[in-house]
Amino acid sequence: MTRRIANLPEETCTITRSGEGRIRIALAFPNTYYVGMSNLGFQTLYRILNLSPYITCERVFLPNVQTVQHLKNINKPFTSLESNQPLGSFHVVAFSLCFENDYLNILTMLSLAKIPILQNERPRSYPLIIGGGVSVFLNPEPLSEIFDLFIIGEAEEVLEEFLDTVRHHHRGKGWKKPPLSSFAKIEGVYVPSAYDVKYNSSGLIQGFSPLKGFPKKVKRRKVENLNSFSATSCLLTPNTEFADMALVEVSRGCPRSCRFCAVGSIYQPFRVRNIPNLLNEIQPLLKMQSKIGILGSAVSDHPGLADLIKGIASKGGRLSISSLRADTITEELVTLLKEYNHKTFTIAPEAGSDRLRQVISKNLTTEEIFRAVKILSGCKIPNIKLYFLIGLPDETEEDIKAIVNITKEIKHIYFKEAKSEKWLNHITLSITLLFQNRLLLSNGILLNRSAT
Repeated sequence: MTRRIANLPEETCTITRSGEGRIRIALAFPNTYYVGMSNLGFQTLYRILNLSPYITCERVFLPNVQTVQHLKNINKPFTSLESNQPLGSFHVVAFSLCFENDYLNILTMLSLAKIPILQNERPRSYPLIIGGGVSVFLNPEPLSEIFDLFIIGEAEEVLEEFLDTVRHHHRGKGWKKPPLSSFAKIEGVYVPSAYDVKYNSSGLIQGFSPLKGFPKKVKRRKVENLNSFSATSCLLTPNTEFADMALVEVSRGCPRSCRFCAVGSIYQPFRVRNIPNLLNEIQPLLKMQSKIGILGSAVSDHPGLADLIKGIASKGGRLSISSLRADTITEELVTLLKEYNHKTFTIAPEAGSDRLRQVISKNLTTEEIFRAVKILSGCKIPNIKLYFLIGLPDETEEDIKAIVNITKEIKHIYFKEAKSEKWLNHITLSITLLFQNRLLLSNGILLNRSAT
Protein backbone atom coordinates (compact mmCIF):
# COMPACT_ATOMS: atom_id res chain seq x y z
CA MET A 1 0.00 0.00 0.00
CA THR A 2 1.28 3.49 -0.83
CA ARG A 3 -0.04 6.49 0.99
CA ARG A 4 1.02 9.87 2.25
CA ILE A 5 1.07 10.36 6.03
CA ALA A 6 0.89 13.82 7.54
CA ASN A 7 3.44 16.04 5.76
CA LEU A 8 6.01 13.31 5.19
CA PRO A 9 7.22 12.16 1.78
CA GLU A 10 5.39 9.25 0.25
CA GLU A 11 5.92 5.85 1.82
CA THR A 12 5.67 2.49 0.12
CA CYS A 13 4.15 -0.47 2.01
CA THR A 14 2.81 1.53 4.96
CA ILE A 15 0.88 -0.80 7.29
CA THR A 16 -2.57 0.45 8.27
CA ARG A 17 -4.82 -1.60 10.57
CA SER A 18 -7.80 -0.98 12.76
CA GLY A 19 -6.96 -1.01 16.45
CA GLU A 20 -10.40 -2.17 17.53
CA GLY A 21 -10.18 -5.18 19.83
CA ARG A 22 -6.40 -5.40 19.50
CA ILE A 23 -3.54 -4.52 21.80
CA ARG A 24 -2.37 -1.14 20.57
CA ILE A 25 1.38 -0.55 20.63
CA ALA A 26 3.14 2.72 19.86
CA LEU A 27 6.64 1.93 18.61
CA ALA A 28 8.64 5.02 19.52
CA PHE A 29 12.00 6.20 18.23
CA PRO A 30 13.46 9.10 20.28
CA ASN A 31 14.79 10.95 17.26
CA THR A 32 13.43 12.26 13.99
CA TYR A 33 11.53 10.32 11.35
CA TYR A 34 14.60 10.59 9.10
CA VAL A 35 16.86 8.89 11.66
CA GLY A 36 14.32 6.33 12.88
CA MET A 37 13.27 5.15 9.44
CA SER A 38 16.94 4.70 8.54
CA ASN A 39 17.17 2.07 11.30
CA LEU A 40 16.58 -1.49 10.08
CA GLY A 41 16.01 -2.80 13.61
CA PHE A 42 13.15 -0.33 14.08
CA GLN A 43 11.55 -1.43 10.81
CA THR A 44 11.99 -5.10 11.72
CA LEU A 45 10.09 -4.60 14.99
CA TYR A 46 7.36 -2.70 13.17
CA ARG A 47 6.87 -5.65 10.82
CA ILE A 48 6.95 -8.34 13.54
CA LEU A 49 4.42 -6.55 15.73
CA ASN A 50 2.00 -5.92 12.89
CA LEU A 51 2.17 -9.54 11.76
CA SER A 52 0.40 -10.54 14.95
CA PRO A 53 -3.39 -10.88 14.53
CA TYR A 54 -4.05 -9.34 17.94
CA ILE A 55 -1.62 -6.39 17.73
CA THR A 56 -1.86 -3.00 16.06
CA CYS A 57 1.47 -1.21 15.97
CA GLU A 58 1.86 2.44 15.01
CA ARG A 59 4.95 4.64 14.96
CA VAL A 60 5.92 7.79 16.79
CA PHE A 61 9.02 9.94 16.32
CA LEU A 62 10.51 13.03 17.91
CA PRO A 63 8.88 16.10 16.32
CA ASN A 64 10.99 18.95 15.03
CA VAL A 65 11.61 21.97 17.27
CA GLN A 66 8.79 24.00 15.71
CA THR A 67 6.24 21.20 16.20
CA VAL A 68 7.34 20.66 19.80
CA GLN A 69 6.76 24.33 20.55
CA HIS A 70 3.44 24.32 18.69
CA LEU A 71 2.15 21.33 20.69
CA LYS A 72 3.11 23.09 23.90
CA ASN A 73 1.40 26.31 22.84
CA ILE A 74 -1.91 24.68 21.94
CA ASN A 75 -1.73 22.18 24.81
CA LYS A 76 -2.41 19.30 22.46
CA PRO A 77 -1.17 15.78 23.34
CA PHE A 78 1.46 14.08 21.23
CA THR A 79 -0.02 11.65 18.68
CA SER A 80 0.96 8.63 16.57
CA LEU A 81 1.94 8.82 12.92
CA GLU A 82 -0.57 6.39 11.37
CA SER A 83 -3.88 7.22 13.08
CA ASN A 84 -3.05 10.49 14.86
CA GLN A 85 -4.09 9.02 18.22
CA PRO A 86 -2.73 10.39 21.54
CA LEU A 87 0.28 8.47 22.76
CA GLY A 88 -1.36 8.06 26.16
CA SER A 89 -4.25 6.13 24.59
CA PHE A 90 -2.07 3.16 23.61
CA HIS A 91 -1.70 0.07 25.78
CA VAL A 92 2.08 -0.10 25.33
CA VAL A 93 4.65 2.52 24.35
CA ALA A 94 7.81 0.70 23.25
CA PHE A 95 10.96 2.78 22.80
CA SER A 96 13.69 1.54 20.45
CA LEU A 97 16.90 2.84 22.01
CA CYS A 98 20.13 2.88 20.04
CA PHE A 99 22.03 5.94 21.24
CA GLU A 100 22.58 7.39 24.71
CA ASN A 101 22.45 10.87 23.16
CA ASP A 102 18.73 10.31 22.47
CA TYR A 103 17.83 9.79 26.13
CA LEU A 104 16.75 13.39 26.72
CA ASN A 105 14.39 13.07 23.76
CA ILE A 106 12.51 10.36 25.67
CA LEU A 107 11.66 12.93 28.32
CA THR A 108 10.47 15.36 25.66
CA MET A 109 8.21 12.78 24.03
CA LEU A 110 6.65 11.59 27.30
CA SER A 111 6.13 15.18 28.43
CA LEU A 112 4.43 16.10 25.14
CA ALA A 113 2.21 13.03 25.52
CA LYS A 114 1.26 14.15 29.05
CA ILE A 115 2.54 10.87 30.45
CA PRO A 116 4.33 11.21 33.82
CA ILE A 117 8.05 10.73 33.27
CA LEU A 118 8.85 8.76 36.43
CA GLN A 119 7.65 5.18 36.58
CA ASN A 120 6.45 5.43 40.20
CA GLU A 121 4.21 8.39 39.33
CA ARG A 122 2.23 6.59 36.64
CA PRO A 123 -1.01 4.85 37.70
CA ARG A 124 -1.96 1.59 35.97
CA SER A 125 -4.32 3.48 33.66
CA TYR A 126 -1.29 4.79 31.75
CA PRO A 127 0.46 2.79 29.00
CA LEU A 128 3.13 0.29 29.84
CA ILE A 129 6.40 2.09 29.02
CA ILE A 130 9.07 -0.35 27.85
CA GLY A 131 12.55 0.01 26.35
CA GLY A 132 14.79 -2.16 24.22
CA GLY A 133 17.70 -1.83 21.86
CA VAL A 134 21.46 -1.90 21.93
CA SER A 135 21.94 0.97 24.39
CA VAL A 136 19.92 -0.80 27.09
CA PHE A 137 21.72 -4.09 26.38
CA LEU A 138 24.82 -2.25 27.49
CA ASN A 139 23.38 -0.42 30.46
CA PRO A 140 19.69 0.17 31.27
CA GLU A 141 20.36 1.82 34.63
CA PRO A 142 20.41 5.51 33.61
CA LEU A 143 16.76 5.04 32.51
CA SER A 144 15.65 2.75 35.34
CA GLU A 145 13.44 5.34 37.07
CA ILE A 146 11.56 6.09 33.84
CA PHE A 147 10.72 2.71 32.30
CA ASP A 148 8.37 0.03 33.60
CA LEU A 149 10.58 -2.65 32.11
CA PHE A 150 13.32 -3.34 29.60
CA ILE A 151 13.78 -6.08 27.01
CA ILE A 152 17.36 -7.28 27.44
CA GLY A 153 18.58 -8.99 24.31
CA GLU A 154 17.25 -9.51 20.82
CA ALA A 155 13.57 -8.62 20.68
CA GLU A 156 12.57 -11.27 18.14
CA GLU A 157 13.30 -13.96 20.71
CA VAL A 158 11.34 -12.54 23.66
CA LEU A 159 8.48 -10.57 22.08
CA GLU A 160 6.02 -13.45 21.84
CA GLU A 161 6.28 -14.26 25.57
CA PHE A 162 6.02 -10.59 26.50
CA LEU A 163 3.00 -10.01 24.28
CA ASP A 164 1.26 -13.15 25.56
CA THR A 165 1.47 -11.71 29.08
CA VAL A 166 0.11 -8.35 27.94
CA ARG A 167 -2.67 -10.08 26.03
CA HIS A 168 -3.63 -12.11 29.09
CA HIS A 169 -4.31 -8.84 30.94
CA HIS A 170 -5.91 -7.04 28.00
CA ARG A 171 -9.40 -5.83 28.80
CA GLY A 172 -10.20 -3.62 25.80
CA LYS A 173 -11.40 -0.15 26.80
CA GLY A 174 -11.06 -1.00 30.46
CA TRP A 175 -7.30 -1.41 30.08
CA LYS A 176 -5.07 -1.36 33.08
CA LYS A 177 -1.48 -2.30 32.50
CA PRO A 178 -0.47 -5.68 33.91
CA PRO A 179 1.16 -5.77 37.34
CA LEU A 180 4.91 -5.78 36.79
CA SER A 181 5.19 -8.99 38.79
CA SER A 182 3.48 -10.79 35.87
CA PHE A 183 6.66 -10.33 33.83
CA ALA A 184 8.99 -11.78 36.48
CA LYS A 185 9.26 -15.23 34.90
CA ILE A 186 10.05 -14.07 31.38
CA GLU A 187 13.74 -14.44 30.60
CA GLY A 188 15.12 -11.26 29.11
CA VAL A 189 12.69 -8.91 30.86
CA TYR A 190 14.20 -6.57 33.46
CA VAL A 191 11.83 -4.74 35.82
CA PRO A 192 14.06 -2.15 37.54
CA SER A 193 11.54 -1.25 40.27
CA ALA A 194 11.73 -4.88 41.49
CA TYR A 195 15.37 -4.51 42.56
CA ASP A 196 16.91 -2.87 45.61
CA VAL A 197 20.12 -1.28 44.37
CA LYS A 198 23.18 -0.49 46.49
CA TYR A 199 25.79 2.11 45.55
CA ASN A 200 29.38 2.59 46.60
CA SER A 201 30.86 5.90 47.71
CA SER A 202 31.64 6.98 44.14
CA GLY A 203 28.05 6.46 43.01
CA LEU A 204 28.59 3.24 41.07
CA ILE A 205 26.29 0.28 41.58
CA GLN A 206 27.85 -2.45 43.66
CA GLY A 207 24.92 -4.85 44.08
CA PHE A 208 21.30 -5.77 43.31
CA SER A 209 18.76 -7.46 45.57
CA PRO A 210 15.64 -8.65 43.72
CA LEU A 211 12.18 -8.76 45.23
CA LYS A 212 10.65 -12.18 45.76
CA GLY A 213 9.87 -13.92 42.51
CA PHE A 214 12.31 -11.92 40.37
CA PRO A 215 15.60 -13.40 39.09
CA LYS A 216 18.88 -12.35 40.64
CA LYS A 217 20.32 -11.98 37.14
CA VAL A 218 18.40 -11.18 33.98
CA LYS A 219 19.38 -13.45 31.10
CA ARG A 220 20.10 -11.83 27.77
CA ARG A 221 17.99 -13.37 25.01
CA LYS A 222 19.34 -14.14 21.55
CA VAL A 223 18.00 -15.56 18.31
CA GLU A 224 19.52 -18.97 17.65
CA ASN A 225 18.58 -19.14 13.96
CA LEU A 226 18.52 -15.83 12.10
CA ASN A 227 16.75 -17.48 9.16
CA SER A 228 13.63 -17.86 11.30
CA PHE A 229 12.99 -14.09 11.14
CA SER A 230 12.89 -11.64 8.27
CA ALA A 231 15.21 -8.64 8.54
CA THR A 232 14.63 -6.45 5.52
CA SER A 233 13.16 -3.00 4.99
CA CYS A 234 9.40 -3.22 5.27
CA LEU A 235 8.81 0.45 4.45
CA LEU A 236 10.48 2.48 1.73
CA THR A 237 10.58 6.25 1.85
CA PRO A 238 12.78 8.91 0.26
CA ASN A 239 13.10 10.65 3.62
CA THR A 240 15.88 8.48 5.08
CA GLU A 241 19.66 8.20 4.97
CA PHE A 242 19.23 5.18 2.68
CA ALA A 243 16.60 6.66 0.37
CA ASP A 244 17.99 4.97 -2.73
CA MET A 245 18.11 1.41 -1.38
CA ALA A 246 16.33 -1.32 0.57
CA LEU A 247 18.20 -2.76 3.57
CA VAL A 248 18.91 -6.40 4.39
CA GLU A 249 20.64 -7.82 7.49
CA VAL A 250 23.03 -10.58 6.43
CA SER A 251 24.68 -11.35 9.79
CA ARG A 252 24.51 -10.52 13.47
CA GLY A 253 27.32 -10.26 15.97
CA CYS A 254 31.01 -10.45 15.14
CA PRO A 255 33.60 -13.25 15.28
CA ARG A 256 36.27 -10.72 16.26
CA SER A 257 36.93 -9.52 19.80
CA CYS A 258 37.87 -5.85 19.46
CA ARG A 259 37.96 -4.43 22.97
CA PHE A 260 36.47 -1.04 22.06
CA CYS A 261 33.37 -2.52 20.40
CA ALA A 262 30.34 -3.87 22.24
CA VAL A 263 28.97 -5.86 19.30
CA GLY A 264 31.41 -8.72 19.75
CA SER A 265 30.11 -9.20 23.30
CA ILE A 266 26.41 -8.40 23.41
CA TYR A 267 25.51 -10.05 20.09
CA GLN A 268 27.47 -13.24 20.54
CA PRO A 269 27.68 -15.70 18.94
CA PHE A 270 28.35 -14.56 15.38
CA ARG A 271 25.49 -15.76 13.18
CA VAL A 272 24.78 -15.50 9.46
CA ARG A 273 21.71 -15.82 7.27
CA ASN A 274 21.99 -18.41 4.53
CA ILE A 275 22.24 -17.27 0.93
CA PRO A 276 19.06 -18.95 -0.45
CA ASN A 277 17.02 -17.39 2.36
CA LEU A 278 18.54 -13.96 1.75
CA LEU A 279 17.91 -14.10 -1.99
CA ASN A 280 14.28 -15.12 -1.41
CA GLU A 281 13.80 -12.11 0.86
CA ILE A 282 15.55 -9.77 -1.54
CA GLN A 283 13.48 -10.83 -4.58
CA PRO A 284 10.32 -8.84 -3.69
CA LEU A 285 12.40 -5.83 -2.61
CA LEU A 286 13.89 -5.57 -6.09
CA LYS A 287 10.45 -4.91 -7.49
CA MET A 288 10.39 -1.67 -5.49
CA GLN A 289 14.06 -0.71 -5.24
CA SER A 290 16.89 -1.86 -7.50
CA LYS A 291 19.64 -1.18 -4.96
CA ILE A 292 20.14 -3.40 -1.91
CA GLY A 293 22.13 -2.29 1.13
CA ILE A 294 23.54 -5.28 3.02
CA LEU A 295 24.12 -4.73 6.72
CA GLY A 296 25.93 -6.50 9.51
CA SER A 297 28.70 -5.77 11.98
CA ALA A 298 30.98 -8.18 10.13
CA VAL A 299 29.59 -8.32 6.59
CA SER A 300 32.87 -9.40 5.03
CA ASP A 301 33.08 -12.37 7.41
CA HIS A 302 29.97 -13.89 5.83
CA PRO A 303 31.29 -17.04 4.08
CA GLY A 304 28.87 -16.63 1.17
CA LEU A 305 29.34 -12.92 0.48
CA ALA A 306 30.60 -13.38 -3.09
CA ASP A 307 27.68 -15.73 -3.86
CA LEU A 308 25.24 -13.19 -2.43
CA ILE A 309 26.67 -10.41 -4.61
CA LYS A 310 26.41 -12.63 -7.69
CA GLY A 311 22.86 -13.67 -6.73
CA ILE A 312 21.66 -10.08 -6.37
CA ALA A 313 23.25 -9.20 -9.70
CA SER A 314 21.59 -12.18 -11.41
CA LYS A 315 18.23 -10.79 -10.32
CA GLY A 316 19.02 -7.41 -11.84
CA GLY A 317 19.89 -5.69 -8.59
CA ARG A 318 22.73 -3.49 -7.41
CA LEU A 319 24.12 -3.40 -3.91
CA SER A 320 25.90 -1.30 -1.32
CA ILE A 321 28.18 -2.50 1.49
CA SER A 322 28.95 -0.33 4.51
CA SER A 323 32.52 -1.47 5.17
CA LEU A 324 34.90 -4.41 4.74
CA ARG A 325 37.69 -5.64 6.98
CA ALA A 326 41.04 -5.06 5.29
CA ASP A 327 42.14 -8.67 5.84
CA THR A 328 39.07 -10.01 4.01
CA ILE A 329 39.39 -7.86 0.88
CA THR A 330 40.20 -9.88 -2.23
CA GLU A 331 40.59 -8.91 -5.86
CA GLU A 332 37.58 -11.12 -6.74
CA LEU A 333 35.36 -9.36 -4.21
CA VAL A 334 36.44 -5.86 -5.26
CA THR A 335 36.02 -6.69 -8.95
CA LEU A 336 32.52 -8.02 -8.33
CA LEU A 337 31.48 -4.92 -6.43
CA LYS A 338 33.04 -2.58 -8.97
CA GLU A 339 31.06 -4.26 -11.75
CA TYR A 340 27.90 -3.22 -9.92
CA ASN A 341 29.00 0.41 -9.66
CA HIS A 342 30.49 0.24 -6.16
CA LYS A 343 32.83 3.25 -6.20
CA THR A 344 33.68 3.72 -2.51
CA PHE A 345 35.20 1.23 -0.07
CA THR A 346 35.55 1.73 3.67
CA ILE A 347 38.31 0.28 5.84
CA ALA A 348 38.52 0.75 9.60
CA PRO A 349 42.12 0.56 10.87
CA GLU A 350 40.83 2.21 14.12
CA ALA A 351 44.40 2.98 15.25
CA GLY A 352 47.45 4.18 13.36
CA SER A 353 50.00 1.80 14.86
CA ASP A 354 50.28 -1.97 15.05
CA ARG A 355 51.00 -1.63 18.78
CA LEU A 356 47.75 0.13 19.63
CA ARG A 357 45.72 -2.16 17.38
CA GLN A 358 47.13 -5.08 19.38
CA VAL A 359 46.13 -3.34 22.63
CA ILE A 360 42.52 -3.01 21.46
CA SER A 361 42.55 -6.50 19.90
CA LYS A 362 41.86 -5.20 16.43
CA ASN A 363 44.21 -7.91 15.10
CA LEU A 364 44.91 -6.09 11.86
CA THR A 365 48.45 -5.24 10.80
CA THR A 366 49.65 -2.23 8.84
CA GLU A 367 50.90 -4.62 6.17
CA GLU A 368 47.40 -6.13 5.80
CA ILE A 369 45.96 -2.64 5.44
CA PHE A 370 48.47 -1.74 2.74
CA ARG A 371 47.76 -5.06 0.95
CA ALA A 372 44.05 -4.20 0.87
CA VAL A 373 44.77 -0.69 -0.40
CA LYS A 374 46.95 -2.11 -3.19
CA ILE A 375 44.04 -4.32 -4.27
CA LEU A 376 41.64 -1.36 -4.25
CA SER A 377 44.06 0.87 -6.15
CA GLY A 378 44.85 -1.94 -8.59
CA CYS A 379 41.12 -2.21 -9.34
CA LYS A 380 40.97 1.58 -9.78
CA ILE A 381 38.46 2.19 -6.99
CA PRO A 382 38.19 6.02 -6.95
CA ASN A 383 37.17 6.56 -3.31
CA ILE A 384 38.37 5.11 -0.02
CA LYS A 385 37.23 5.93 3.52
CA LEU A 386 39.31 5.27 6.61
CA TYR A 387 37.90 5.11 10.15
CA PHE A 388 40.11 5.95 13.14
CA LEU A 389 39.57 6.39 16.88
CA ILE A 390 41.37 8.87 19.12
CA GLY A 391 41.20 8.61 22.91
CA LEU A 392 41.75 4.86 23.21
CA PRO A 393 43.27 3.52 26.46
CA ASP A 394 47.08 3.35 26.41
CA GLU A 395 47.24 5.74 23.47
CA THR A 396 50.39 7.85 23.04
CA GLU A 397 51.31 10.85 20.92
CA GLU A 398 53.20 8.49 18.63
CA ASP A 399 50.01 6.48 17.99
CA ILE A 400 48.23 9.64 16.85
CA LYS A 401 51.15 10.59 14.59
CA ALA A 402 50.94 7.08 13.13
CA ILE A 403 47.45 7.92 11.80
CA VAL A 404 49.05 10.67 9.71
CA ASN A 405 51.84 8.38 8.55
CA ILE A 406 49.61 5.48 7.53
CA THR A 407 47.31 7.86 5.65
CA LYS A 408 50.23 9.37 3.77
CA GLU A 409 51.42 5.90 2.77
CA ILE A 410 47.91 4.96 1.57
CA LYS A 411 47.86 8.13 -0.51
CA HIS A 412 51.31 7.24 -1.90
CA ILE A 413 50.11 3.74 -2.89
CA TYR A 414 47.14 5.26 -4.70
CA PHE A 415 49.17 7.88 -6.56
CA LYS A 416 51.75 5.29 -7.55
CA GLU A 417 49.01 3.15 -9.09
CA ALA A 418 47.16 6.07 -10.69
CA LYS A 419 50.30 7.66 -12.16
CA SER A 420 49.00 10.35 -14.52
CA GLU A 421 45.49 8.92 -14.74
CA LYS A 422 42.57 10.84 -13.28
CA TRP A 423 40.47 8.05 -11.72
CA LEU A 424 41.57 8.78 -8.12
CA ASN A 425 38.96 10.95 -6.42
CA HIS A 426 38.95 11.06 -2.59
CA ILE A 427 40.65 9.52 0.40
CA THR A 428 38.41 10.44 3.34
CA LEU A 429 39.31 10.16 7.02
CA SER A 430 36.65 9.77 9.70
CA ILE A 431 38.14 10.32 13.15
CA THR A 432 36.05 9.72 16.26
CA LEU A 433 37.10 11.15 19.61
CA LEU A 434 36.24 8.83 22.51
CA PHE A 435 35.28 10.16 25.92
CA GLN A 436 35.71 8.39 29.22
CA ASN A 437 32.02 8.21 30.08
CA ARG A 438 31.27 6.65 26.71
CA LEU A 439 33.91 4.01 27.39
CA LEU A 440 32.28 3.30 30.75
CA LEU A 441 28.95 2.67 29.07
CA SER A 442 30.51 0.57 26.32
CA ASN A 443 32.20 -1.64 28.89
CA GLY A 444 28.90 -2.23 30.67
CA ILE A 445 29.83 -0.49 33.94
CA LEU A 446 26.60 0.27 35.76
CA LEU A 447 26.16 3.92 36.62
CA ASN A 448 24.18 5.39 39.50
CA ARG A 449 20.49 5.49 38.63
CA SER A 450 20.48 9.21 39.41
CA ALA A 451 23.34 9.86 36.97
CA THR A 452 21.11 10.23 33.93
